[in-house]
Amino acid sequence: MKVNHALIKWPDKAARAPAEETFMPTKPPNAKAVTAQLERILNSSDFNASRRLKNFLRFVVTETLKGNAGQIKAYTIAVTVFGRTHSFDPQTDPVVRIEAGKLRSKLEHFYYARAGKESIRIDIPKGGYIPTFEALTSEAPSDAPQDAPLPGNLAEAGDVFQE
Repeated sequence: MKVNHALIKWPDKAARAPAEETFMPTKPPNAKAVTAQLERILNSSDFNASRRLKNFLRFVVTETLKGNAGQIKAYTIAVTVFGRTHSFDPQTDPVVRIEAGKLRSKLEHFYYARAGKESIRIDIPKGGYIPTFEALTSEAPSDAPQDAPLPGNLAEAGDVFQE
């Protein structure tokens, strides 16, 4: 599978060291590290009460890591995650947009409450539902395996998305 480098955030120029110092960009996070971060997020108190948001986040991250980011659309999320029928129309039913806003808020709170403690940021940029993965430090947490490049083979989601 090919890696869509547009989904991986690299440190911006403003964050770089002065010109006289050597700067090595942070490596993009690998699939296992992203998956470990996803599990930390889903097991946090921020997500305890919301199975819908857990399922939403798990679905978009898993599909992105599998290389299916181009197929993450409001319709797919509504049918797969929220159990809407195949006649779902995202123009008349805003469920995915509403839940995406809630998910972005929960993620923002998760990272705000843990400022400096997380090494990978999973974000859902406004205007879409495809997550981005950003290495916040040069090293992932010690409990995150480092041996698989992005995207990786993840276990099938199976019944994870059932409500």
